[in-house]
Parts: sequence; structure tokens; C-alpha cells
Amino acid sequence: MGITAKKVMLKNAKGTYLVPYVPPADANNLGTVKIGSSLSIDTNGVVSVAANITNSISSLNTKITELTSTIAANQTSSLNQNRPNWNAGEILASGATHTINRDGWILFRNDGIDQATWYINGNVIGSNFGMAAGWQDCNSCFCRVSAGNTARNTNGLCQFFPTL
Repeated sequence: MGITAKKVMLKNAKGTYLVPYVPPADANNLGTVKIGSSLSIDTNGVVSVAANITNSISSLNTKITELTSTIAANQTSSLNQNRPNWNAGEILASGATHTINRDGWILFRNDGIDQATWYINGNVIGSNFGMAAGWQDCNSCFCRVSAGNTARNTNGLCQFFPTL
């Protein structure tokens, strides 16, 4: 990284100077640089970024912060909309078909000795075969449902929990 020995004439407001030639800087070598648009250099040699650039960066940072807050709020809202409200559970009669009137969750549970089959919109989503009320007979199923869906349990507990 040597400096070429030739000299060049530089002229500024104070006069003309004969100075050593320094080649332009590149990724691997020190050298001269030119101050381009949106940058300035003061009489002490301090380089500054133009106000419009710093204002744009500040504005961009503000927008990123606002967007981050909005995303976080939407995620929380979405999570809350899907959480069951455990304090508002309703027991639905076994053996009957129930039309769900709002979004929520259905808990099907069989803890007896009789067979149970669980349906959502007429489709079997689970069943168990009661044998002797052993551990293998105590099954349950928890499903997300929307307003307008139907739910039916042939035996055991059927409980609806609306979302928050």
C-alpha cells in the first residue's frame, strides 16, 4: 500500500497547493475520497449526513416501532380470540345435535362404561368403547368450533366453551 510519488495541484477558496498524489481509496487500500450528495464536510474536516437523510432514518425508525406495536397487539388479540372462556362453559345434552351459536370449543368426554361417539357437523371425530370403566375408557376430545357448526355426543359429557 504505497503512495505514488507524483504531485498534483489542488485549488480551493484559499489558493492553489502542490500536494502529493494519493490514489482513490478502495475496499483494500487507504486513499482519497470525495464527499458526495447528502454528505457535507465542515472547515474542521467533520463529515455530516444531510438533515433530510437523518430525518428519513428517524421517520423510518418511528414507523418500524409503530408497526412492531401493531403486530404485537394483533397477535395478542388473535390469541385472546381463540382462548376458551373457562368460566362460561355450558353443558350440552348427550344424544342431541346442538347447533353452535358462536365461536368456541367443544369438550367431549366419556368416563363411563358405555360406548360414546363424537360428531362435528355430522362427521365422526372420535369414539371409545366402554368396557369396564378402566383408564382406557376415560377418553376426551377438545375441538375448535365456529358459529353454525353442529356437535353431538352419543354418551358422556358434551360441554361448550365460548372464546373470549
